[in-house]
Amino acid sequence: MKKLRSTPSVRYIVKNLVVLAGVLLVIVLLVKTNTGYDLLFNKLLQERVAQQQYEDLSYDDRRAVKLGYNFTYLQLLRSRTPETAVILMPPDSVFRRPDDEHAFIDYWITNRGWASYFVYPRRLVYSDDLEAEPSRLRPTHVAIVHYWGYDKLAYPVDKKYPYDVMPF
Repeated sequence: MKKLRSTPSVRYIVKNLVVLAGVLLVIVLLVKTNTGYDLLFNKLLQERVAQQQYEDLSYDDRRAVKLGYNFTYLQLLRSRTPETAVILMPPDSVFRRPDDEHAFIDYWITNRGWASYFVYPRRLVYSDDLEAEPSRLRPTHVAIVHYWGYDKLAYPVDKKYPYDVMPF
């Protein structure tokens, strides 16, 4: 039987250090050249620091901070309508105007699935969809966005607000 050496040779140590330096060099080059790693190291770290600022807030408050007025408006719809409500939403053109007049409610609210998630179990019916294909769902409420929707009501409204929800 051969006796094992207790200490590695200098050649063995140098070879392992060269391999280690090569592996570290490849990792550094990959991180610098691949933009996906920028997300991993920088953006997620920044988001975690930002999340720590808002740990005391409720779920809805954190969503309002992250999603802005889109969530605030959908929260208004949720709080002012019953759970069985079917809400008529404005056409996409009301949300997608090129001027900055509607900058605080943006195009995300026209994404049907995204917006429906925040008002569930209420149903959202967009007027674009109603014009293209009549729905089985009859709206019970009208979402008012930049005064759009008051003309859909069968009764006069004394005080008009730019953003509201009204029963049909």
